[in-house]
This record gives sequence, C-alpha cells and structure tokens, in this order.
Amino acid sequence: MSTMKVCCCLVLLAAFAVPSLGSAYLKAYRTLERYCPVPFFSVGPECFYVNKAKKTWPDARAACQRIGGDLADPSNTYVLLEAIRDRHDSWDNKWFWVGGEIFSKNGDTSRWTWFSGRPVTGWEPNQPDAREEEHCLMLGLGQDPPMYDYFCNKTYASVCEL
Repeated sequence: MSTMKVCCCLVLLAAFAVPSLGSAYLKAYRTLERYCPVPFFSVGPECFYVNKAKKTWPDARAACQRIGGDLADPSNTYVLLEAIRDRHDSWDNKWFWVGGEIFSKNGDTSRWTWFSGRPVTGWEPNQPDAREEEHCLMLGLGQDPPMYDYFCNKTYASVCEL
C-alpha cells in the first residue's frame, strides 16, 4: 500500500476512534496534497501540468484532453501562479492558455466563466476588452491581476488540469 494511502487510512481511523479529536484530524486530512501522476504536479487538491509547447488555444485544449485532462480551471489563480513560479525558474514565454469561455447571452459578451461555470475574476485593468475574435482565456505569469482575453489563433504555452 502506498504511503499516502496508509496515511489517509490512519487519519480516518483516528478520526473515528477518538471522536473528540475527529474533526481536527479530518481537517488535517483535507489539507494533504493530492497525488498527481507524472507530469502533473499537486497544488492542494488539484493537479496541473504546464505544457511549454506553443499551441493555439483549441490545439492546447486538445493536447490537454489527450492526456486525460482539460485546460486549467484553478480554484485559486494566484496559488497556481506561485506554484508555477516555484517549479520553473525562467520562462521564454510567460503567457499561458487556461480553461475559460466567454459567456454570450442576448449579445452580451462581457461575461466569462471557467469551464466549471464559476465567473472568471482577476482581470487586468481594461480586460476583458471584447475586441473582435478575442474569445480565449489567458493567464499572465508576471501580471497582477493575471487574466486576459486574447486571440485564440495565437500560440502560447498552456496549463492543463486533471
């Protein structure tokens, strides 16, 4: 049995065996990082992979799907950015495609959502700027706030998530 499985089993057994300590153990259990298969890395309970190959947004999404994931839909964009910075000292390209879509209803194209349906926040000032054909979501590593809409046919690295 793997070390992670043993640890999880012990935490759960302790939580049920000692009811007064149960909630504390379960809280600690939830903070454990998730096991992520190579080449993905863990960021709390999420698994990400930075694909350095420059692709258009549709091609980047297809590449993520080929390895069992999709473009990233992070719970916390800033935590993801810190994890990327920690793992990669230098980048030729500090822009990444991520998984969001423009929400269009009755001609309103100003709302964006992650694939999960959550609204995209953390937009750079004047973003999204709704220029024609900017229908893909981009994350800027050195930007604060980091979110941009951009032309889907341009080629950039991407972040995949399981």
